[in-house]
Amino acid sequence: MDIKDNHYLNAAEGWLKLGLPEEASKELEKVPQALKRNAKYLAVTWQIFSARQLWEDALLIANRWTQRFPEDPDAWFSLATSLENIPTPHGGVEAAWDILRSKVEVFPEDDRYPIKLASYAITMQETRKANEWLTLAVKQLNKAKLAHLLSEDQELLKLVEDLPFD
Repeated sequence: MDIKDNHYLNAAEGWLKLGLPEEASKELEKVPQALKRNAKYLAVTWQIFSARQLWEDALLIANRWTQRFPEDPDAWFSLATSLENIPTPHGGVEAAWDILRSKVEVFPEDDRYPIKLASYAITMQETRKANEWLTLAVKQLNKAKLAHLLSEDQELLKLVEDLPFD
């Protein structure tokens, strides 16, 4: 990817950080067709759809991303997030759980996976499973980082308070 094309992707990411997904979309329109198969392009496109809560579109991109770059943990995490936000029978938390559960051992270094699985377990009213996934997360992270990652999930934060930290 040449510098100019990368600039468009970087600009799109910048617009997303400013909370302006429509402006980010305009930057992506400038990326040549040949580069639209690039992992970064797919990631930024997914982020735009996610920011706009266009979950069906996000799911299409995430599927394409996982097919083209199956070694990318972000692709699978994005697929699960898309599914989580699409009603059953084509999505839902259970479908998202299945995706992440199938990949957590493939990407053991990605600390988002056990935390998200714990969150899904809470949603599915599986407190024991949530505790198991949080215990794994505790082993991988220090308490401050874990608390930061859980900052928006009050139910999981309550469970973490009861877990032992080294």
